[in-house]
Amino acid sequence: MSASPAGINVQTNNPSITGSVASLVAGVAQIELAGVGFNTVVSNTPYSVTVTVTDSGVTVSQTFMWTVYSDGTMALKASNATPTRLTTAT
Repeated sequence: MSASPAGINVQTNNPSITGSVASLVAGVAQIELAGVGFNTVVSNTPYSVTVTVTDSGVTVSQTFMWTVYSDGTMALKASNATPTRLTTAT
């Protein structure tokens, strides 16, 4: 396991969304995703991004899906999780 964020590689399948390690504390990395790829329009069809993280030769991928509602809120979930609706528009 890497001792610093620089030893962890984060990639996405969307060139308009980048990933980076914001912090690494006690072996837990906080991954930050950012980019214009999240500037999406209201849709009943969920958007998705697959995030791939490599640390010390071990690679793990997870797909995250989100839906943008007409009231400005967003729901986000991992492909194996229950969606969480964020009720405060930012």
